Amino acid sequence: MSQEFILKKSVEIAAPTHHVWRALIDPDMITKWMAGANVESIWELGSDITFSGTMPNFNKKYRDRGTVLAVEREKLLQYSHWSEMARIPDLPENRTIITFFLEPVDEKTRLTMHQENFHNEVEYKHANFFWGVALHVMKNLLEQ
Repeated sequence: MSQEFILKKSVEIAAPTHHVWRALIDPDMITKWMAGANVESIWELGSDITFSGTMPNFNKKYRDRGTVLAVEREKLLQYSHWSEMARIPDLPENRTIITFFLEPVDEKTRLTMHQENFHNEVEYKHANFFWGVALHVMKNLLEQ
């Protein structure tokens, strides 16, 4: 696994922190900004997460998995993520780690996202594109 690929993206959203937090954990909200993904979890430390759906433009079904690694309501959410598209076994060391940090800034919320533990440059580039779009969609959704 390569630690040299670390993705970091940040966006300021004109919405209170509790609205941004809800967008991160509410299944109906997640579907709207995460390309139609159905995400299921109870969002407690150690709980499972599943991501399922059909990949847009490819008509390919997927079912990704992860585990909640840290939760601080309205401040921090961290989970592992494994996708069958990586074509590697679903082992803890083969999962990327996604962390969201929420910070109130005046009347807005700064949402910073880190993803690390990529296995190759292709996986990193895919995530970089995905999160660039997803965070922009989330921002637009919450600012409506």
